[in-house]
Amino acid sequence: MTEEDVPKQLRGWMNHVFSSGCYTGDDYKAFQNEYARWLRKALKGYSVDVHRNHYEFSAVITRKGENGKPDRHVYLSISDVRFFPKAWYSKVLMRTMAHAEDWTGGTNTYCAIGYIPKRVEELMSLIND
Repeated sequence: MTEEDVPKQLRGWMNHVFSSGCYTGDDYKAFQNEYARWLRKALKGYSVDVHRNHYEFSAVITRKGENGKPDRHVYLSISDVRFFPKAWYSKVLMRTMAHAEDWTGGTNTYCAIGYIPKRVEELMSLIND
């Protein structure tokens, strides 16, 4: 994976050493906000609900059902950036969800950040109506 595979607005965080402590650092808060903005932009047409955590986050990505069909959901999560500093862009966890609060969901899969939009489409197509 090269720097070009990471969205331009997030490249500055690739070698950043995040603060640590019992309170979330301002550097991580800024990173998380930028990542969430990028995610929403990259997944235009989907609802992206980001669940902010201490030094990691998850998101529920929803495609509204059409013509009476149920909504479809995909779960996304990045690992703690202090202990897995490259995983937020090289190994993003994703899986299908039966509903918006299905935290155990389908089989875990991983992809690099640049493949998130494509992987969301693939996972959405696996969900039965």
